[in-house]
Amino acid sequence: MSKSTAKGHRKKSAAPPARGTNDAAIYGGLLLIGAFVTFLAALLSEGELWREVALGYLMALAVLVNLYTWQAWRGKRLARWQQSLARLPLRFAGYGTRGGQPLEAAHGSQRAMMMLLLSVATSMVLIVGLTLLLIQE
Repeated sequence: MSKSTAKGHRKKSAAPPARGTNDAAIYGGLLLIGAFVTFLAALLSEGELWREVALGYLMALAVLVNLYTWQAWRGKRLARWQQSLARLPLRFAGYGTRGGQPLEAAHGSQRAMMMLLLSVATSMVLIVGLTLLLIQE
């Protein structure tokens, strides 16, 4: 009876709960995936389509950031990597930071909605600007 008490119940472990993955590791992983996909596109298209593929990857990331920020605002439960993407714009409103409020507090918040709208507008301006640069070449 080393792991159970006299009544047959298991003892609770004294080990602290496992920590999640660091946000910087998730952002670095996404950067590496983008670099790898762009590199493969450059190899397969003989250096012609890598800009378009990189722009497509940035567009996909912008959509994911804004989608998961919207889901955090709606109060949906997000996976750890989705939370780190949602924290990108919500950090500026004080959600998901060490000194600020938890990410769950963004549910229905006016500040979180304003940051979401600002994030969508910023994403659109950057994507349109990069697309115009790509078209001019």
